[in-house]
Amino acid sequence: MFITFIRKYLYLLKKENLTTLIGFTLMMMVITSLSFYYFEVGQAHTSINNIYDSFWWSIVTFTTVGYGDIYPVTAGGKVVAIFAMIFGIGFVGTFMASIASIMIQARTKELRGMKKLSLKDHLIICGYNKQKVERFIMEFRSDVQFQDIPIVIVSDSIEYHPLQDMPHVHFIQGETTDEATLQKACIKYASKVIVIAESNQ
Repeated sequence: MFITFIRKYLYLLKKENLTTLIGFTLMMMVITSLSFYYFEVGQAHTSINNIYDSFWWSIVTFTTVGYGDIYPVTAGGKVVAIFAMIFGIGFVGTFMASIASIMIQARTKELRGMKKLSLKDHLIICGYNKQKVERFIMEFRSDVQFQDIPIVIVSDSIEYHPLQDMPHVHFIQGETTDEATLQKACIKYASKVIVIAESNQ
């Protein structure tokens, strides 16, 4: 599960072109670390005793954490620190904005039923009628052994997830006869599939 999460995270970073930003930032961290070490090591009252201290300072400064355990005592070190702080603010702002955008897009796709699911032994409901589906789910969930089984609603008559507040209930937007739509709902791995008429008749 952890490896899958890392793969998805790296895929999203690559998709949003954040890998370039991160790679460039890491390069700048190395440059500022070496520069800071050059100016600070061996100076009176310095906190830099080795290159690892310099890398630690660079990471703390770039991420705008600013512990204050290491600080510049030379003019050259202060110039490097100013550069690192300015660049760090830009990096953190850009990175956090991009991550927020990724999360919003993912949530929007999920609510609009555009996200491909990864489920197994779940129940698929083809068609949506508010009264019928809600009544069926309540009756289905009343049995203890079915309380945690994921349910996927597949319908092209609604645009957004109709039961967002219900746990373990997912939504796929599309025609119930479309193969690509059913693949998004992982029909191959479903334990049950039921069809509900969308009319009240």
